[in-house]
Order: sequence, then structure tokens, then C-alpha cells
Amino acid sequence: MKKLMFVLSIALAAGSLTGCSKKEDASLGKLAAVKEKICACKDQACMSGVLPELAEARLALAQKENPKADELNKAIQDCQFKAMAPK
Repeated sequence: MKKLMFVLSIALAAGSLTGCSKKEDASLGKLAAVKEKICACKDQACMSGVLPELAEARLALAQKENPKADELNKAIQDCQFKAMAPK
């Protein structure tokens, strides 16, 4: 019984160290979906329609650092610059 409790406590600790909860995973999924929408935009008018969704997705992930969210935000920023660049 003690071994089982030890194994379970190690498993729980490992899960908490990874830092990704189901809510955080869902928020990352939403941010990834918004990234796809923004990257599909070819002009500022299109992007303006997606910005409220972007703000909502970023707010959901703003509570703690997340390297995956940082990577997605960098890609979003690159797409925004491309869409706003003079043609």
C-alpha cells in the first residue's frame, strides 16, 4: 500500500510539474485557431474582425508563462505584420 501511495504521489507531482491543465490546453487550442484565422487574413480589415477573439484567447493564457503560447503569439505577430504591410 505504501508503494502504491508513493507511486501515485510521484505521478501527481510529475503531472503538476508539466503545468498544462485541461483548461490551459483548451486555451492554447483557441489561440492556435485564432492564429490560423489571422494568418489567413490578407488585409487589416480582415484582421480587425479577428482581434476580439485574439484578445479573449490571450487573456485566458495571461495568468502564467507558457512557452507554447509565446511561440503562437510570435507567429501571430508575424502574420499581423504581413497583413498590414503595404502592398
